[in-house]
Amino acid sequence: MRGSGAFILGGGSLLQDATSRRSLLYYLTLLSLARHMALPTMLYANGLGPLSPRSLALCRRMLASADIISLRDKDSYDTVRAMNLPRTRVVLGADPVLADPPKEKATPRTPPYLALFPRGGSSRAEERVLAAAVAALAESRGLDVILAPMNVTEDSPSVHRLAEHLRRI
Repeated sequence: MRGSGAFILGGGSLLQDATSRRSLLYYLTLLSLARHMALPTMLYANGLGPLSPRSLALCRRMLASADIISLRDKDSYDTVRAMNLPRTRVVLGADPVLADPPKEKATPRTPPYLALFPRGGSSRAEERVLAAAVAALAESRGLDVILAPMNVTEDSPSVHRLAEHLRRI
């Protein structure tokens, strides 16, 4: 960080303790180090949670020193706003992956759209239920369904299975 003009902690659900508390402590330590070096700090397009009560209290203490916090989802935004961080500007933004241009030529679509970014980890039964709900909503509203993975490696199998379920309906 030495020689940097600012510290940006960016992207994704970095501030969570569901997978491990170690990663949460790592990112909060980086934020603390940046503040000790008197660097302006920003959390960019982050998600917050899930967090245990203990980790949530720790996040509140550490996030109070950030200059700007940009959150990528409403739940994270509401959680941080509820922390009443007096000197921190808190903004609801979007996940930057949604602004990423397509890597290959996409099939032209006619609006209106229903864009879904299914995450891996759903059971087959949950995928079938989701497909039925998506098909019903799309048909009732005249929506063109677009499916895309957030993480190509982890989410593509779910996207392909959901697309297959939708083709069968």
